Amino acid sequence: MDHEAPSPIAQTLAEELFDLSAAVDLVGQAASLRLGVNQSDLICLNLLRRHGPLSIGEVASRLGLTAAAISAMAARL
Repeated sequence: MDHEAPSPIAQTLAEELFDLSAAVDLVGQAASLRLGVNQSDLICLNLLRRHGPLSIGEVASRLGLTAAAISAMAARL
């Protein structure tokens, strides 16, 4: 299969998006540390803050986790 090299602008965009993702992750780490929860819990709390009450299945689906993981998270929180 013949693959062309990405264009310079595509390569630059990919690198910038990677840097942004790393920066966002650092902010998430700092916020979760400050609040005393792990990052997955913080993401879940933000989801519930933004969307209101959701079933375990809805939370699991939106976060790409299992229902068992969400049940354990709910018990922690």
